[in-house]
Amino acid sequence: MNATTKNILHDGVPSSFGAAPTRPVPPTTASVMLGLGLCLATLGTGGCGNIDDTDIKNVSIGEVTTALAAREKNPMALALVDARAPQDFATGHIPGAVNLLIVDFPEQRERDRRFDAFDRIIVYGKDPSSPSARGLTKRMMYLGYDDVKFFPGGLNEWVGTGRPLETPEAKKTPDAKR
Repeated sequence: MNATTKNILHDGVPSSFGAAPTRPVPPTTASVMLGLGLCLATLGTGGCGNIDDTDIKNVSIGEVTTALAAREKNPMALALVDARAPQDFATGHIPGAVNLLIVDFPEQRERDRRFDAFDRIIVYGKDPSSPSARGLTKRMMYLGYDDVKFFPGGLNEWVGTGRPLETPEAKKTPDAKR
């Protein structure tokens, strides 16, 4: 590199423009608020590109029951996903469900290949208005998982129709030595 070339570029900016070297600029309150606003906006929609609520395919409680029965014969027939908070999941969930949150599937991350083996994925929350379950359904669809459905009745409909819940087994207190 000759002396002329060395003086032309400084931090990628032609020096003839009189630009000073670039330095990191601390974020302003406005830019931080804009970033937070964008994050919250994408959380409400699942942050899933062009996928919205109209793209979600719903399943009925009967379809969930049928899919669970099929899983008895073929464990890979269904991944049932509870999108509620872990403490809610621990108090009771549809038998065989796994607890996952939308943060477990960042939009920019590669897919979790464990879910590729399942024929169908059904996501549910507490009820039809469950934003966490809708958001997770859209995120999984956006990431390209096959046959992702949403059970809008959620846990409320499951319990309301008298179906059983699964809970973690209570830890037994050891018997005292006598």
